Amino acid sequence: MRIDEAIKAGGQFWVPEDENHKFQGTLNISDGGEVILELTHEHSGLDSPFQDVNRIGGRVDGFGYVTLENCWVMRSGFNNSGLGNTEVWVDAAICSIALEADEDLLISSATFSLEGLDEWMRGRAIHPKMVGVGSLNVEFKVKEPIKFELQNGWGVEIFFPYTYETKGRGFSVKQNSYIKVISPTPVAIDSYKSMLHNVARFFSFANGTICCIKDVVFRSKETVRTDSKGESNEIPMPYFYRSLPFLRFDEVTPDPLFYFSDIADFLPDLFNNWNSICTKYKPAMWLYISCLSNRYINHDAKFLAIMQATENMLEFEPGEFGIEESEYEELVSGLISECPDEHIEWLGKVLKYANKPSLRRKLKNLLSPFHEIFGNKKQRLELVALAKDTRDYLTHYDQRLSDYIAKGSALYKLKFQIEKAFEFKLMLLIGMNPKKIVSIVKRNNRILERLRPSN
Repeated sequence: MRIDEAIKAGGQFWVPEDENHKFQGTLNISDGGEVILELTHEHSGLDSPFQDVNRIGGRVDGFGYVTLENCWVMRSGFNNSGLGNTEVWVDAAICSIALEADEDLLISSATFSLEGLDEWMRGRAIHPKMVGVGSLNVEFKVKEPIKFELQNGWGVEIFFPYTYETKGRGFSVKQNSYIKVISPTPVAIDSYKSMLHNVARFFSFANGTICCIKDVVFRSKETVRTDSKGESNEIPMPYFYRSLPFLRFDEVTPDPLFYFSDIADFLPDLFNNWNSICTKYKPAMWLYISCLSNRYINHDAKFLAIMQATENMLEFEPGEFGIEESEYEELVSGLISECPDEHIEWLGKVLKYANKPSLRRKLKNLLSPFHEIFGNKKQRLELVALAKDTRDYLTHYDQRLSDYIAKGSALYKLKFQIEKAFEFKLMLLIGMNPKKIVSIVKRNNRILERLRPSN
């Protein structure tokens, strides 16, 4: 979670089971969504290091009430004056509300933004127009919100709030992009976090880098405030947590695969398909996101991760088995029935995955829809052989393959080619056709040049 400016707020805190016993402390929230509570006290009930505390309530400067969830004591001791010092690590902080010990909170909607979302939308709101010699009119057009509903009943809205101020004879306007998700019925926070992560992964995929979640605000029908007009409004509850994926600000290097304008006409369908993909190909998606998040320190590890993600995603492609499954099961049954008893277990393990497509065949099928990008049949087969041999060598360290693998800059390029092939496959799965994908890539010279075959 991106925190542009670290938060440090003092206040009073208590354990909900003993609200009358309050103690002083400072709530610290830093970039990445790391929440730490520092307490100074004579006795707080939290003196034992590494003890779990389900929930802590508080009232702090700037936010009012706050609820700290899933806390555990990291360090505890006493200073020279006899006062206790306790450091509590917090999983999440919900502001504007102090929940009871066993009170559940159901959320009805969430708004948030994503790093790089404004640039990815690429919309222009200010339109200058010459109206005469030395005269210029500047028109500011407010963007209309984009609303759609997913198949699971959740509503999604991308909206564009703005602020402006006058400066002498001029003025400045600031417009941002935000996303709102609404569940069909109020649900627990974890369900919203899962949805937010799916959205963040989609924009990370589109933007070619990790797009960190920021400015998360929940609303609940259970927490309302009556305004001066007598109208009831849900109280906005800022929410801070260690959200994934995350990159430090200086590590973010956008390399967009496509922009909003490329998918604007069928965005709802893409989001629906994306939600299904995040569930069906969960291991592959986590490996792919880990590649974007710079978790691997060398090209060997990055290449193996994207290869493993590719293999996982293609493992159960329809029609990819060597022979029909029913025919294969019959064949296996016949072989095992003739096998000596002492070898049956070994043979069963050998035959368990023997009917699945080879990695070489998977990669050939992966590249074939994109021959305009990855080259002719000979060039694609060379790429497949290089990827297969490099993967086998880095997995098994078979020295017989050492002369046939990619090294140095060649390995970096190979990793990039397989990663883009994986992304093109994702674009197919979410509903784009090969012609559309090739058209998008051909407009991106920065990507296209790095994908061209060397010969």
